[in-house]
Amino acid sequence: MSFVRMARELMDRGHAVEWVFSRTPYDIPYREVMSVMRRHGIQVDTSERFYLSVAEHDEDLGASTAAFRSYLSSRDDDCLVVDRNCVGAGFAAHAARVPWAVVGTDGREWTHQWFGLNRKLVPTPGTVPEVASLASSLCHEGFPAPGRRSFVATSPFLNISFLPRALYDDGTGESIPACSHFLGAGPVPDTLKSRDKLLITFGNTFAFPVRLRLLRLLRPLIISRSIPTLVLTGRGHTEPYRDILRDVPSATIAEWMPYDEAFREARVVIGHGGNAYIWHGLLAGSPMLAVPWYQGDQHYGSLQLQRLQVGNAVPVSMLPGLSRAWRQLCMRIPSRITKRMANASYRLNGTRLLDQLQELLADDAVLETCSNYSSLMRSGGGVEAGASLLERLAREKAHVSTCGTAACCC
Repeated sequence: MSFVRMARELMDRGHAVEWVFSRTPYDIPYREVMSVMRRHGIQVDTSERFYLSVAEHDEDLGASTAAFRSYLSSRDDDCLVVDRNCVGAGFAAHAARVPWAVVGTDGREWTHQWFGLNRKLVPTPGTVPEVASLASSLCHEGFPAPGRRSFVATSPFLNISFLPRALYDDGTGESIPACSHFLGAGPVPDTLKSRDKLLITFGNTFAFPVRLRLLRLLRPLIISRSIPTLVLTGRGHTEPYRDILRDVPSATIAEWMPYDEAFREARVVIGHGGNAYIWHGLLAGSPMLAVPWYQGDQHYGSLQLQRLQVGNAVPVSMLPGLSRAWRQLCMRIPSRITKRMANASYRLNGTRLLDQLQELLADDAVLETCSNYSSLMRSGGGVEAGASLLERLAREKAHVSTCGTAACCC
């Protein structure tokens, strides 16, 4: 996890780091994150004082943002807010005139999760990026009012991405401001192995209603071609998948293994198209087949990997007319009742899935393209360059618009 690595790098440089959860810390996958943080000696705040994430049902966003602002304003030391796509934390830092940065495996868009849209978090100095109108309406007084698209800010800002600039510089003419820096993975060893495996990784946010259907669709192809297949299911979810692939000798089912190890042996990786998936796929040089559903970063990532010609995408869809009504309904009735309804409403185009997978398996040119991006990922400064940029932001209290070293931008 780049965020943990960044925290460790800052701690090794003598800085104090505190992790404040902006979502319920005992939900999966946050229990795993808490364990990793503590193993690395990072102080973890699980008090749930600040519930700052963005979703339609975050009724306490405004109050929590105001509380976080007060907390920042009351500190008598110099502090820096480092955020992972959390609108409330960014606006609280801006309001308290505290330097703030957005950092993660990607450039961290302000993601309109419930509408499947994305806005790159690459604002020009002196502005705050657009946010969902619903989130704006919940913000504390002094933040953008409903209907206003942006407002002038004076707080110092920095955007760090661990992906290549090419992922965001899409040729549309939309400029990427200088306060955004693209660092890649750093000079990590290139340990590519033989490309003979099909990797299917569900993680925590792969479309739940179509997971079993996806494996049933792939089963005949895996058997007929004897494709070595590794399925990573996530914690505590292996049995249903084992039942589908029980008599397939070339298939292995596991809850989890390090992505660095799993990706580097894959001929094709099937996943949700999200940020960590794209990062590991580009670093390993693995062609990707994304199966995104409504989460914004999954849609954005799947579009970009196709544009970069490093993979294909088969989005999960819903029955016509049900999407908006379904989301409203989900908030009002227990999940045990909606589960079967969800399974009936979500759709996966099996023919397209198999066609796109076989195309990637037969395309040797895509391996060369992926290899080029893998080299590009290693040409950046990685976590060390990111930590140096954060130190500059805290020290200078101004927008960091220039790279400090030749290894900064990827």
